[in-house]
Amino acid sequence: MSLRAESGAGRAAAQGTARIDVPGASVERIHRPADVAELAALLAERHAKSEAVLVCGGRTRLAFANRARPLAAAISLEALSGVDVFEPDEGVVHALAGTPVRTLQQIVAAEGWELPLDPPGDTATIGGTIASAATGPRAHAFGRVADAVLGLELVGADGTPSKCGGRVVKNVTGYDMAKLYTGSFGSLGVVAGAWLRLRPQPAQRAVLSGAAPRDGARFERARESARSASARAFVWNESPTDAHAELLVELGSGEAGLLHDRERLARDFVLEPAAPDAVDRLRDARAEAASRHPIGLRARVLATRLGEMREALLAAGFELSIDLGLGVLTARSGEAPIDAEGLLRLRERAIACGGHASFEWLPAAGFDALDVFGEAPGTRALAAELKKRFDPRGILNPGRFVMGS
Repeated sequence: MSLRAESGAGRAAAQGTARIDVPGASVERIHRPADVAELAALLAERHAKSEAVLVCGGRTRLAFANRARPLAAAISLEALSGVDVFEPDEGVVHALAGTPVRTLQQIVAAEGWELPLDPPGDTATIGGTIASAATGPRAHAFGRVADAVLGLELVGADGTPSKCGGRVVKNVTGYDMAKLYTGSFGSLGVVAGAWLRLRPQPAQRAVLSGAAPRDGARFERARESARSASARAFVWNESPTDAHAELLVELGSGEAGLLHDRERLARDFVLEPAAPDAVDRLRDARAEAASRHPIGLRARVLATRLGEMREALLAAGFELSIDLGLGVLTARSGEAPIDAEGLLRLRERAIACGGHASFEWLPAAGFDALDVFGEAPGTRALAAELKKRFDPRGILNPGRFVMGS
């Protein structure tokens, strides 16, 4: 079943001069290749000249990166868009990198499937979501971005096209390589297309919300409740200045399972029906908070240490949106000032809690030398070595993922 979008095939490559700003750099020359051959030619040319490029898709995550080194041009994959293959009987789909995630979700939903990707932003693309490994509250049910990726088509820094993985997991050479590229922020190669696995839509869904006291005992009760079998998203929102937290829950299951979990939740919390798109609006509001909060932090810790990390962030004045079933805390700076040393202490606390913390955005002044991604144990040397191997001339998003390279 071919559903190639008009926005992809047959469009001539375009070059524009609209400015794109990213931490540390800006670029005004923007290439928009219409197919993989044009993308490969552009990269080969830049590689030959050792000219650095910014690779982007829907531009929803451009602020989430380290400070870039000087850039000669940008390559936008927005025209490399469309669905090549959709096999409803198999639950797999192949889409080009610039395909909007929301568009693909609508296409597969018409056949009873759902795309297990939940990135923030209406303009998020398949390629950008894979490159940044961006998730939302429904990662509670969907899992990691890498779990949805069966295979990738890529173009290397020197313009050489390649493939890893394929349309099925069984006996697929290169499946693990696809996981390597997922979350590498376009620093090792450019995702041109992807084979993705789908999930059957749940028979029934319910979205519920309500207020809860902010005491530690109630928080732990909510964390335990997040283990409900039908939970698709289970979010605890709070501010240091509020008397109550807000719970937002999305359930999805058969009728009996949904009824069981709703009754179980009702024993501990007063929850009322919420808007069907409440989780989507919350997910996107987290990303849009950059306009209101100077610092965005995201931490993932062991479930048993989630309360400890929560208290540390609240004490530092952060507003929190916590995905309880994932152990993920999305934190936005409040009125209390915090400096780079304070942020590093919070990162150290996250590591002590069995996880890690990254900074989704930061003010430029005073934070220039702060590594956004930091060093998860044993990963810094490996990341630098992979960058050197896959992009020896340092032309793909230089400096943005691995500081200085």
